[in-house]
Amino acid sequence: MEYDRLRRTSSQQPILIAATALAARQWEAWLLTQSGAGGHASRSLPLVGYEQWLQQLWEDDPGAERPLLLGRAQSLAAWRQIIEDHAADFALIGSDVATRWAMDAWQRLLRFGVDVERLQAGEDQPDLRAFLLWCRAYRRRLHDAGWIDIAGAESRLAEAPLPSPRRVCLLNLHEQWPSQQRLFEQLARAGWQVDARALPGALNRTVTLPLQDPDRELQAAVEWARQRLGASPRSRVALVIGDLQDRVNEVQRTLASGSAGFPVWLEYESPITAHSLIGAALSGVELLSPQGGFNALSRWLRSPFFQGLDPEASTAAAAIEAGLRDSMLAQLTFREAYRAAGLAARLHREAPVVAAKLEAALDEVGNAGRHRTPTQWANRWQRALRHLGWPATMSGADDTSMRAWESALEDFARLTPMLGPLSPRAAEAELHRVLQRTRPRRPLPPTGVHVFAEIDAVGPGYQSVWVTGLSDRHWPPPPRINPLLPRELQVRHGMPDATPRDALERARRALERLRARVDQLVLSWPEQVLEQATEPSPLIRGLPSETPSALGLPGQSPAPLPRFDPTRIEVLEDSPSPLTGKRVSGGAGTLNKQARCPLRAFCEGRLGARPLDVPSRGLSAHARGIVAHRALELWAQRIVEAPARCADGAGTRQQDLVVDCVEQALTESFASARKSFARLFDLERRRYAALVSELLSVEATRKPFRIVTTEQRADIELGPWTISCRIDRVDRLEDGTLAVIDYKTGRGSRVRDWFRDRLLDTQLPVYALHRPANVRALVIVTLQRRAIAYQGTWQTPHQFPGRAAPLPEGRDWPGQLAVWREQIEQLIEEYAGGDVRLFDADLDLAKGAYAPLSRVYEHLAGRQARHVDG
Repeated sequence: MEYDRLRRTSSQQPILIAATALAARQWEAWLLTQSGAGGHASRSLPLVGYEQWLQQLWEDDPGAERPLLLGRAQSLAAWRQIIEDHAADFALIGSDVATRWAMDAWQRLLRFGVDVERLQAGEDQPDLRAFLLWCRAYRRRLHDAGWIDIAGAESRLAEAPLPSPRRVCLLNLHEQWPSQQRLFEQLARAGWQVDARALPGALNRTVTLPLQDPDRELQAAVEWARQRLGASPRSRVALVIGDLQDRVNEVQRTLASGSAGFPVWLEYESPITAHSLIGAALSGVELLSPQGGFNALSRWLRSPFFQGLDPEASTAAAAIEAGLRDSMLAQLTFREAYRAAGLAARLHREAPVVAAKLEAALDEVGNAGRHRTPTQWANRWQRALRHLGWPATMSGADDTSMRAWESALEDFARLTPMLGPLSPRAAEAELHRVLQRTRPRRPLPPTGVHVFAEIDAVGPGYQSVWVTGLSDRHWPPPPRINPLLPRELQVRHGMPDATPRDALERARRALERLRARVDQLVLSWPEQVLEQATEPSPLIRGLPSETPSALGLPGQSPAPLPRFDPTRIEVLEDSPSPLTGKRVSGGAGTLNKQARCPLRAFCEGRLGARPLDVPSRGLSAHARGIVAHRALELWAQRIVEAPARCADGAGTRQQDLVVDCVEQALTESFASARKSFARLFDLERRRYAALVSELLSVEATRKPFRIVTTEQRADIELGPWTISCRIDRVDRLEDGTLAVIDYKTGRGSRVRDWFRDRLLDTQLPVYALHRPANVRALVIVTLQRRAIAYQGTWQTPHQFPGRAAPLPEGRDWPGQLAVWREQIEQLIEEYAGGDVRLFDADLDLAKGAYAPLSRVYEHLAGRQARHVDG
């Protein structure tokens, strides 16, 4: 057996070297199935990827004084630091892409024996000139620090004395580059035994298959794999998806729906930052950073990975988060809000357990401006996350994610020699870079479906392989030259994929190698991609072609699309339970919603479902209204007689009173965050003082009146129902009647909505029913700078600036109040009975967060279809 041929005798055990770490894992799994050693082949045969073996070879001679070998992440960090140090010399949008290009160009030059020192850049080669400057700095950095990277170590080993001779066996190590070839020649000259092993031949039944589009191609490949495994459950099937990186989520969904319980393994997975467990950890790190804001605090408060799955604790944390959304604290960084703006006191009062966690985590991270090494940051982050409660649960995660996180932190800590002390912002950015390169390393299952991104990645042990996407547009892949090196240089030295011909030949050889070691190979291509027709790759033309049915697959005719029939009405009786109790929550606001969008009124009033507030910049519209109402309430409380009897609004006494009222109202709104928003506070104080003074100047032109109440809370009885409300202001007019006044800081109500057959604006009509015998004026005061306006309806002319809207013809005030009572009671009856209609005139109210419940867009589509048909 193959295992026995490789093992020979215990004194001659070879080191097995595969091209990559992934290839080594596949060889190991295959050799285990071929051995009769009871599963001990992996311990008997050292099997590694080429780079891992190179590192072992470099470190094998403890007596040799050799530079410290850097890992790939360390080399990448050194390159990026050098490029960023030279950012002033060259215009770069960002350093990450240039870093990858530079590291690849450096490796190409060393692998193909190009002397970097002898390269010169012409006047028309600014990219090469920048790269050569970086190279000189990189070499100097490595020399001064006593380091060497993997490409340099390979070149050095090809010319240096080697450890005592051993035996190595190369497993399908194809496409060797010159420095690799020189190294193995040096090993042979030093007495090493260098063997090579290829996989045994296979039956090699290859067929090609056209399919309609990439989606159906993927579905067919998964169904085919399922059938292969159904016939032989102990086998392994490989799928090659050329654009796996872009389609990984789609591939995972398709496999989940079609794998029928067979093990599934993907070569490429999303970075671990896409996993909810790791995303929660990053939210914790961000929360404690200088730039961490309300969004990070929101995620921390609502995350089960921090708060656990206890419903009571989760509900309490969510209530805290919702209460902070409309406060000024939500606009500050978390550190400033907690340390300087009163958030700590608020949390200690409302949620002492939450406050204790945050306090301990902040103390662990320490001074926000202090620089620390990656090792120090990694240790502090780990301890701080434990203080924050992470991970409170592993629900939705797995051990693989946690191992990948720990591995990423280790890689991050290894950057300490390269990067030195980092600021909190730089450390967090570097951690994100490491995590973006880190993917869960899941065990390679011995059976099931294995999905690869490239043909060359398919190793031994697969009897059946399906390769997708082999159209003339994608296979062979286009040349991939390095943009920092001249194309002529890459062509002259035979660097891979430097020309279309080279890319074609490499693709041809890769396909032939796969055909030689697989019993059954299916090569498919989509006939249409993004509505454009394609042809099969020239590399698969002439091979036998099959149909889906010949492979046991269902037909590929497109399924008919569902047709929307606007005339078909489906009725489902789902009567809501009646309203319990006699109090209508939400007051007039609930009735306004019922008048325009009953479904929204039901969701918010009956179900308590409301969208979360979106934190705004500065004072929110809601907060502006509160400040204006409160300032006017304070002003009304502090005067004894009507404004017309006081100073005219421009006098010193009146102005001081206005400023004092505005400042108190703003202080209540800003609360402990006033100091953090000192400039905004001053601007808003001047703006509101001018606004209130302007209002008082207009009020002084009115006929004599007296303020009776301000911000009065009242319960209004309407039939068997009770509505609680808060009336902005009630004035007693010269004729002894009452005027109900409402302030509006935003868009004013439309008075004509009071007199429609369906009452669309209920607020002031409801307020009027509090004292129906005396109310003879409903007035809306619009508070806008240089645009103070009065609108409404009043019985006596000239009681207010502006023109009063007349009552409907033939109707007096008692009659109008009776009509309003009847309309409002009807709205309450609808609300209590669970009316959830949608009205075409107000469909915007059913959109947004309510669209999934209201199905408003389906309603719009149906209305449009009926209009077209009509």
